[in-house]
Amino acid sequence: MWILSFFPDFVTHIILVIGALGVIAGFLLSFIPFINLYRIPIQIISILVLSVGLYLEGGLANDADWKMKVKDLEVKIANAEAKAEKVNTQIVTKVITKIQVVKDTTNANTKYITEYVAKDLDADCKLTTASVLLHNIASQNQVSGGTGDIARGTSDVKASELLTTVTENYGTYYQVVEKLKGWQEWYRQQKKLADEAN
Repeated sequence: MWILSFFPDFVTHIILVIGALGVIAGFLLSFIPFINLYRIPIQIISILVLSVGLYLEGGLANDADWKMKVKDLEVKIANAEAKAEKVNTQIVTKVITKIQVVKDTTNANTKYITEYVAKDLDADCKLTTASVLLHNIASQNQVSGGTGDIARGTSDVKASELLTTVTENYGTYYQVVEKLKGWQEWYRQQKKLADEAN
């Protein structure tokens, strides 16, 4: 309640006590001449002050209840953030490890092409310019403009170079797959933590 922010809590207690004492004085001490003379105004003012005091006390109790709820939520949020950080670290570590495995596999395959495949493949296989252009167009997710765009003849690109490029592209694809799986797992774990916090 906004009015409670203007004065300390003990003022609310004092207002309540003054109102209660005034009501008691107005009703029970009417035998005293001064109080009997002003009995009706004392009773009315005391009842109003008591009502305001009770209202403010209710506001204090409600405010204290909300503050307790906020503290409980702050604890829950802190716990959820700690769990989320732990999950994030686990997922990042897992994704980095899997990506490294993909890189190592790609590098091993590229090395195999260089050491064992390239010599025979390049000697036995000549790529046409059309096949290299088609590969380049397909790598950009485009469609060839037709047969008029394709140059004729043999390309200077070696078959082992094309195979290496394809192998590296596959490696990049699987790295992206692992990142996507990591993001999906991150979402599922964070959603689970958020649901548990609620």
